[in-house]
Amino acid sequence: MAAMMLCTCSGDQSKFEEMPQSPESLATRDFSASASCSRTGNRETTPDDSQVNEVESDLRETLSLNYEEARALLGRLEYQRGNFDAALQVLQGIDIRSLKPRMTTAITESAKPRVSPRSSRRKTSQVNGMLVHMSMHSVSLLLEAILLKAKSLESLGRVTDAAEECRTIIDIVESAWPSGVPEAKKEVWKSTPYDKVKSLHKLEMEAWLDLASIYTKLESWHDSNICLYKAESINSFNSKCWHVKGLILEAQSLHQEALSAFSFSLSINPDYAPSMVCMAGILRNLGGKSLPIARTFLRNAIRLEPTNHKAWLGLGLVSKSEGLPLEAADCFKAAYELRELSPIQDFSEQLPILLH
Repeated sequence: MAAMMLCTCSGDQSKFEEMPQSPESLATRDFSASASCSRTGNRETTPDDSQVNEVESDLRETLSLNYEEARALLGRLEYQRGNFDAALQVLQGIDIRSLKPRMTTAITESAKPRVSPRSSRRKTSQVNGMLVHMSMHSVSLLLEAILLKAKSLESLGRVTDAAEECRTIIDIVESAWPSGVPEAKKEVWKSTPYDKVKSLHKLEMEAWLDLASIYTKLESWHDSNICLYKAESINSFNSKCWHVKGLILEAQSLHQEALSAFSFSLSINPDYAPSMVCMAGILRNLGGKSLPIARTFLRNAIRLEPTNHKAWLGLGLVSKSEGLPLEAADCFKAAYELRELSPIQDFSEQLPILLH
């Protein structure tokens, strides 16, 4: 066990000696020792009990938050490796319920004009006896942790539980900004370089679209449409927005409407392979003269993304429908092998809020 250095003062002389560590936090004992030195050395100012308690609370909270952040980072690593069970086990150790009030407050405070550190500390350090200050970096990590937990649950087939985690993200953001993005935050973005703003908008929109996809698999159309609306409010002229809209419509068996959405997605970005694959799927189900068109979409998707396992699977299904079993078998084999090698989505740059 690490040793602790306690300060003992005598007149103008100071010396240090090693003492065994007690169960108390190192940070708290260091502060207490410093306070003792100050009193013995007859300095003019000494911290009162309230200051000691405040610093102790701050330090204890910092240690706790570092623990939660460490779990968030470890969970991200396990998720990226495809170890969904391990990621879920790590991320479940984060007590989001107790952290939620501080996360909400931190997001709200991020939109307010900055004040001097001393006055800010006095006014916002404690609410109902609990420390509420949290950095936006910490908030981002924790929101990402919730999203990765939802994606892990989804990958393990626990879609209902995944949806509950998604609801937590929505509740936190909407509690902080119930009327939408504050004007103060928009003013900050106006002075931010274009590329930075574009990147942040992509972080927010991608996350809402991921949530919409999860709700779609749960057949929770109301919630999936709310998430889609959130994404569209950031950028409605976006291929992925229209693609997800198509997925929601297709899941409700609204095939013609879905085709229109996928088509509009491709009108924005003609090289958006996911919409090509989905359009091909609907056309394949129509059969007949639609099969050659479906094949064309799939070949274009494979040309753009040779490792897209969904495109190879779709091409195999089209080949089977056209009476080409050998070609279909080759496509199915390629789809299977590519699926096994498919990289796990990296969420390190996709966060569901515009905080920075």
